[in-house]
Amino acid sequence: MNNFDQSSSGVDVVVSLFLDLDLSGINFNDSMEHLRGDSYQYIDYGNVKGFEDFDDMFEISTENPIRKFTTALVREGMQEDFTGCKSWDDFYNDFMMEFSFPEDLPEFVEILEVYDIDHKCKFDRKVVSGYSQGDVAEVFIPVDQMRTELGIADDIADEDIVDDEHIKNLCFDAPLSFRVEVNGEEYCPEIDGMYLNSPNDYDKDDSITEICTAFHNDVDVAILREELQELLPEDLDRIEYI
Repeated sequence: MNNFDQSSSGVDVVVSLFLDLDLSGINFNDSMEHLRGDSYQYIDYGNVKGFEDFDDMFEISTENPIRKFTTALVREGMQEDFTGCKSWDDFYNDFMMEFSFPEDLPEFVEILEVYDIDHKCKFDRKVVSGYSQGDVAEVFIPVDQMRTELGIADDIADEDIVDDEHIKNLCFDAPLSFRVEVNGEEYCPEIDGMYLNSPNDYDKDDSITEICTAFHNDVDVAILREELQELLPEDLDRIEYI
């Protein structure tokens, strides 16, 4: 959008406003690693390493009686693999080797829950939906790692460390990219690259005020504001995906 064909004000304005699919893909790939199927782990733009094995995801209580595991193994038909175990560590290590990470994650979780094996989850699990039937993503947040590596306070609940909307944005939304050029000088407003959780998050008047503030030393702000009123959309219904 530009005012070249109608402006005699001496203030040339070019506005580019679009939902950025390229940036959306970059943000997703920098933040998520695929586990299996529609399951992913969140790595916070590379700030945490994520899960490399089941021990990264679960803390199995060493107070568990071997009887619980034995019951599970007999019923799952795996007991013959553990006849030579002499200690809890031997038994536990052999038990863990029965499962392949991350392919067997659902089966592993099912055995922990069905046979009441005491454990602590080192993650928060979020399930987010997109805009079409069947658009669902399961995302595991490594909250223990984030507390240790990023210094997140203990009084913040696991489910609050990463916002549900942030995960939904990464999986199913595109951020708004916003470029403004005034008399050949480019400016990227603060709104650039931000996810709008609803069309109401875009505010035309706030955007105009921010742009005018950025250029107040270079042009007549009153004229610039008038030009922007003509160019900027009232809402996001006119915004395209690029």
